[in-house]
Amino acid sequence: MQDIYQPPTSTESSAAQDHDFLRGKRKLWAWLKWISFSLLLLIPMNGIIATVIGMQRAFRELAQTGQSDPAELAANISVALLTAFWSFVFSLPIFIFWVFAIKRHKKWKELLKNCVLKN
Repeated sequence: MQDIYQPPTSTESSAAQDHDFLRGKRKLWAWLKWISFSLLLLIPMNGIIATVIGMQRAFRELAQTGQSDPAELAANISVALLTAFWSFVFSLPIFIFWVFAIKRHKKWKELLKNCVLKN
């Protein structure tokens, strides 16, 4: 099995092919890094907005009825806070992938620089 950090080796492989291979891998991980970073920003923002909207609805219902039913108010607030919880749950694996993508992108960038220096 071929090592992940090595370009494909063959008798017809040239330095230009190796350079193109490394440049392609570097570009791929750069895109993955920025996509995961964007998701890392958007998912918690979505959770916060949904929480605020849910809390606003719960308090609007309280203001319209004028009565405070603690069980109903707690149920509405619970639903609103679930969005914050799930945004955290979905953000954690994306954060881990983002850190991985940064490291992988740096590795391919370094290999590309070494390939250019050799040739």
